[in-house]
Amino acid sequence: MDNESQLTTKKEKRDGAVVLTLEGVINERTNLDEVLKDVPEGKLIINLRGITRINSCGVRDWVNAIRPLAGKCDIEYVECSRAIVDQLIMITNFLQPGRIVSFYAPYYCEECKKAHEVLVNIAEHFDADEDFEDAEAPDFECPKCGKVMEFAEDEATYFFFLAED
Repeated sequence: MDNESQLTTKKEKRDGAVVLTLEGVINERTNLDEVLKDVPEGKLIINLRGITRINSCGVRDWVNAIRPLAGKCDIEYVECSRAIVDQLIMITNFLQPGRIVSFYAPYYCEECKKAHEVLVNIAEHFDADEDFEDAEAPDFECPKCGKVMEFAEDEATYFFFLAED
């Protein structure tokens, strides 16, 4: 990561797909064209777990940089961070083209009085025929005490981006 872009990337081939892992900040200093250059045709998995912040210039640049991959790649977004989910909630089609496979969601354990970020896998935690406009947060047990945790956001707002897929 250089001080200018504040984003690190790792590109690797795994099981016939290119996996691109991004960590850090996406902003006006991030050269997304450079990040996405040389992406071959086929399956592209973009891991967004490490994105800590994305500003409005970063959003604009992201949308413009990812759009040309539409006809060339089958894109899956995995482990979308809370910073990415916040953008998904506000910006229609932010991660288009592509489909979201998993994302982090906020939970709270009333017993332990502790917040947790839990990875939600869409195929595993939601019914394939579900109407996401009425999606309910899946239950997760606290990793510390084992009690079922509470979802820490408004479900209708937080899961709205799933209805766009």
